[in-house]
Order: sequence, then C-alpha cells, then structure tokens
Amino acid sequence: MKSKPTKHIFVCTNLRAGESKSCGNKGLKIRTQLVRLLSNTPQKDHIRVNKSGCLGLCKSGPCMVIYPQKVWYEKIKIKDCENIFNKSVIDNDIIEELEVPDKRWNK
Repeated sequence: MKSKPTKHIFVCTNLRAGESKSCGNKGLKIRTQLVRLLSNTPQKDHIRVNKSGCLGLCKSGPCMVIYPQKVWYEKIKIKDCENIFNKSVIDNDIIEELEVPDKRWNK
C-alpha cells in the first residue's frame, strides 16, 4: 500500500488566451521533467508533482510552489529542473536566485 505523500510540488500550467504571458506549455514541460526525475528515486511514493492552475505570477513564469516548505520559484527553465529537484525537493534547500522574494507578497 502506498503511503500518504509528504511533499507536493505544484507547477503552473495555466495557458492564457491571446498574447498575455502565462506558464502554459513551458510549465507542462517543467512538470514532465520533474516527474521523470522523481520516477528514478526511492522517494517516488512520497512526493507528488501536480499541474496547477494560475499561481498568480504570470509575468514571471513559469512558476511553482513546493509544500509543506512553502517555497515559491519563478522564471524556471528546463535546465533548472535537476537543481530544483535535488536541492529543494530532496534536500529541502532553497535556490535563492529562483525564489520569489517575500516583498512580492507584501504589497
């Protein structure tokens, strides 16, 4: 029997119509890469990588959030996935250059 996940990663895959910036397909590719990385680890039954709707950071996407740590990342590129997975998902560390600054939430 699988155990209850202890960590959730939500990657925005929201696609806005028109020319508005959104995470959309880039977010979907990032999620796919994180799922691929997770599938090769013993933690695969304890971590979930989910698609999410809009996380409110469209202009600086693709973005994601990792719970229960409440770590928010923005401007993610495919090349960042392995670093995010190893440092943040597995080691519970923060990648400062990708982290959404607290001041963005205190407006």
